[in-house]
Amino acid sequence: MPLKPHILLIEDDPARIEIFGRWLKHTEFVLAIARSGGQALGMLGKGGTEAIAGVLLDHDLSDSPFTDVDRNLSSSDVLPLIVRKVSRPAPVLIHNHNVSKPAVM
Repeated sequence: MPLKPHILLIEDDPARIEIFGRWLKHTEFVLAIARSGGQALGMLGKGGTEAIAGVLLDHDLSDSPFTDVDRNLSSSDVLPLIVRKVSRPAPVLIHNHNVSKPAVM
């Protein structure tokens, strides 16, 4: 049985997590959530990325850090691991409240 396609949401804002969850609720996609840069690195490092069909990546991941390491992680730190670990071509949407930051990436 093929895996359902997953959307990996890397987001530290609970309100935005809820919004993305509502958008995907009645679709074929399963929402996988990493609430910090560290969680995202852990999820990607463990493998099992073959079901990832797309990534929604918050540029500023330091707003709600879980650990001291999370304070210094941004999407710039997570993106290279996404490129290496996601086994099939998957679009990555970088989003942020501050419109100038994603353009810098």
